[in-house]
Amino acid sequence: MAGKQKEQYFFVGLAFLLCFAFAVISSHEDEALTDEIVVQFTDEDLNAIKSRELCSSDMDGEDCYLTFLPDAVRDAVGIAIEGNLEGQCLAVSQFTSDMTSPMLNQFVEFDYNAGLLILNFTEVIRTQSANFTAVRLQSSFDSFGETYRLRQGDIMGPLFSTNVTLLLHMDDLNELKRNNMICTSRSNCWIRFSPSFIVDIAGNSIEPAVDGDFSLSQRALSHVPDTTPPN
Repeated sequence: MAGKQKEQYFFVGLAFLLCFAFAVISSHEDEALTDEIVVQFTDEDLNAIKSRELCSSDMDGEDCYLTFLPDAVRDAVGIAIEGNLEGQCLAVSQFTSDMTSPMLNQFVEFDYNAGLLILNFTEVIRTQSANFTAVRLQSSFDSFGETYRLRQGDIMGPLFSTNVTLLLHMDDLNELKRNNMICTSRSNCWIRFSPSFIVDIAGNSIEPAVDGDFSLSQRALSHVPDTTPPN
């Protein structure tokens, strides 16, 4: 007797959810017939999942369940699949941990007035893992200019985010001002850091920003000069 033939479906999109995330994880639409559906996350959706600590590497996928809305897929004759929202989430059968190192996406701003340094990364970061002593500010992209290594400071903002705001300690800020050759403008405000600077949600260390790398993402995109009078 012939084996049971798999039924084929097509994906109508915008209907898959991770349980407890309450966020759509795909905006892809494909009308091709298939018996297997592969959903490619957008960067925005993937970061939203990571910021909620769903499907985490720490749990090795034990916190990873899928649900879908009615009409997520239809079979070859157009009959919609039933949804499974009422406590029927599907557990993941194969889980691959995030092993990709995050990267600096942009040195967004250096604010001399407020003593703030704003960075944007390619994925969600554990902001409180920041190690200030792993960071240097330089007047040039190479090692021939002035350089200053940070000593301490505070983190502003949420625990998990693609944006990290460093509040410099007053001692560091005063040393930079005393030097008067680093970060006095956008053109002489470069950041350097080692892998020990910060980690992502999965604990992967940051890809370092090293001397000699002429990437404009490592130079301040915006600069706020010091206009505050001394007390």
